[in-house]
Amino acid sequence: MEEREPHVMKIEPLLESSISTNPSGRKCSSYSMALVSADSRIAELLTELHQLIKQTQEERSRSEHNLVNIQKTHERMQTENKISPYYRTKLRGLYTTAKADAEAECNILRKALDKIAEIKSLLEERRIAAKIAGLYNDSEPPRKTMRRGVLMTLLQQSAMTLPLWIGKPGDKPPPLCGAIPASGDYVAKPGDKVAARVKAMDGDEQWILAEVVSYSHATNKYEVDDIDEEGKERHTLSRRRVIPLPQWKANPETDPEALFQKEQLVLALYPQTTCFYRALIHTPPQRPQDDYSVLFEDTSYADGYSPPLNVAQSILRKALDKIAEIKSLLEERRIAAKIAGLYNDSEPPRKTMRRGVLMTLLQQSAMTLPLWIGKPGDKPPPLCGAIPASGDYVAKPGDKVAARVKAMDGDEQWILAEVVSYSHATNKYEVDDIDEEGKERHTLSRRRVIPLPQWKANPETDPEALFQKEQLVLALYPQTTCFYRALIHTPPQRPQDDYSVLFEDTSYADGYSPPLNVAQRMLMEHGDRWNGWCSLQGMQMVICLGVLLGTFCSEQY
Repeated sequence: MEEREPHVMKIEPLLESSISTNPSGRKCSSYSMALVSADSRIAELLTELHQLIKQTQEERSRSEHNLVNIQKTHERMQTENKISPYYRTKLRGLYTTAKADAEAECNILRKALDKIAEIKSLLEERRIAAKIAGLYNDSEPPRKTMRRGVLMTLLQQSAMTLPLWIGKPGDKPPPLCGAIPASGDYVAKPGDKVAARVKAMDGDEQWILAEVVSYSHATNKYEVDDIDEEGKERHTLSRRRVIPLPQWKANPETDPEALFQKEQLVLALYPQTTCFYRALIHTPPQRPQDDYSVLFEDTSYADGYSPPLNVAQSILRKALDKIAEIKSLLEERRIAAKIAGLYNDSEPPRKTMRRGVLMTLLQQSAMTLPLWIGKPGDKPPPLCGAIPASGDYVAKPGDKVAARVKAMDGDEQWILAEVVSYSHATNKYEVDDIDEEGKERHTLSRRRVIPLPQWKANPETDPEALFQKEQLVLALYPQTTCFYRALIHTPPQRPQDDYSVLFEDTSYADGYSPPLNVAQRMLMEHGDRWNGWCSLQGMQMVICLGVLLGTFCSEQY
């Protein structure tokens, strides 16, 4: 589970909109005037911000000389091993100057932060004004229903960019900083993100993430839009059904009292959803950039609460299983159509693919290789990262494999291919060269076919499932469909990282190319069954799309 700090979604305070309407309700030109005014003010603020940044650097450079003097004075005192009245007086003066310099720099930085907040506020005002008026310029088209994946990414970014509250010495964190609630008379402004209690389609009530549209002082009610279906579902709610979200992060190092405490009951946005659920604080943030770790209420567990890490993995695992099943069914359908020569209107017979398109698709395929997520104590399975397939494993139709074939010039090479079929009677595969699908088919024995990984290995939890530094592997050379011998230069450090490898290349003095990135999906173990395979020979072969200059040792099949 990627636990997020409860109540963290927010937008900076919105300035009052100056949109007016005529008696018939049509928008007047005051919107255009307000837009021009906002643009002009934003340009002024950006200029002022630039000047403040320059002043900060100048102030820092000016104070550096004084800091150096402090350091040198301490070094002299250590050398002489005494603290004389002279050094005491000198250090008192230096530290007084340093304190004044730091306060001056701090004041400039606070002014810069104020400018940034005002710019964000003006930009938000423009967006809300355009939404209310129904008017957009070319760069801000009317919003359509947002794809869920895009929405989740935007919400995550919004949470990460919540500004940190930085007060002056002695200042207390204000309302809506971290765990500090809004004051009793606070009214959220249009555009603010809130938690709203609404009725679901099944009649039950739930807390959802919403955006304020308006507030009526006459009825004491809000109009809010469900963030998940903006413009499609609007709710009119009393004030007690709306909870404003924090506008600043609290700094655990300076304002720990503004944080929710361990085992405190909260409403928290469940990861990858737009709904809030009851949860207990498991671990508060230790640093400003940290999130909360929370335990969501869940009656399927003996103690009534989900584990802080395993619940999300459990839910994610179920989702991944469904995704894998859907992908498998789609792939089976595609392969069946390919074999039968039947395609529907949305899947016409494939023509020879342009090389640039093919390279892009291969890159996307490598990037979307699923990460293996096991239960506590589980070991990574075969075909996870560097773990090879079991001895009796048979690749399925549609699986990508490395295949050892004869090139047009008679030499042998390892190519990226797709399995068409496997015969248990002959123990042979039929595979298609991925570079010329449907034009070149090869019938190969099992030892000439190596299945590629089906899962990424997580370096943080399963480092044993990765190839290690200086290990010899076969790797797909970038922008080709051929595998070459290489040494691991740097294994991945994070799940999303690639390997850095050194391809064998005699055109370099040490016999290896500079480090190149290769995705986890496109590496495999270099075993005894392909001894004698030749290495990459210089840039000419890259230009020639991976034609080998050497030959494989003779081998009987």
